[in-house]
Amino acid sequence: MSRIVQLTDTHIVAPGRKAYGMVDTARALQRTIKHINALPAVTDGIDAVILTGDLTDHGTAEEYEHLLALLQALVPPIHVVPGNHDTREAMRDALSATTSLPESGPLNWHVPFSDFDVIGLDSLVDGHAHGELTKDTLDWLGDRLDELAGRPMLLALHHPPFDTGILDMDRQKLKHPETLLEVARRSAGPVQIICGHVHRHIITMIDGFVAMIAPAPAHAVTFDQRPAEPATLTFEPGAVLIHEWRQQDGAGHFLSHLSPFGPFDGPHPFDDGD
Repeated sequence: MSRIVQLTDTHIVAPGRKAYGMVDTARALQRTIKHINALPAVTDGIDAVILTGDLTDHGTAEEYEHLLALLQALVPPIHVVPGNHDTREAMRDALSATTSLPESGPLNWHVPFSDFDVIGLDSLVDGHAHGELTKDTLDWLGDRLDELAGRPMLLALHHPPFDTGILDMDRQKLKHPETLLEVARRSAGPVQIICGHVHRHIITMIDGFVAMIAPAPAHAVTFDQRPAEPATLTFEPGAVLIHEWRQQDGAGHFLSHLSPFGPFDGPHPFDDGD
């Protein structure tokens, strides 16, 4: 059985600094890595960790160097897509030796696992917070879907292709999501879309596809759907998602677990002492 962990929006800054002057993203990533390495599923097979964008906060070489130093403690291999806080070329320069990134152009990639495939899509628009997929990326995705001939697939990108009701974040979502969905409909097999950007665990169905946003390890975007309210951050427990492919009664489906971490203990037996 193939399993991947989805980690998103790590927002690593230079050593000794905090994001927004208050968020210790390096310490949060260290906690996250410790949690991933200790997951019971790791001993039974975590195939990879997929980082769905905003790996750094400003996209500088110094921040990527810090990120790489922190990721050295992670047991499973990594694959990455860029977010709006990333810088494409700095990310390529820093991470090409560590993960599968193309030598030029958009940072799109395709990695097969035993039960399903993962396709990473580059939705970064230089200098802007919103996301968009170029025609080259959409054409490339269509070619991959034709080649896969119905294999189950996770599409990983940073910007969600749907509204969340958090209006300030919805202004920064994936523009023209219908272009992605139109290409995804060419798949003869099941497709699930996984994203980041909003720092909250949100699940929806869009045009027949399950799409979900993973929570962030350090800070969340506050759940506030009041009109005209600016986006703010709040310190909620960090978490990752674990995606796997399950066969049941002759059919297969994706199954996604939320795995939080924080100051809680366990596991404890269901035993009242009687």
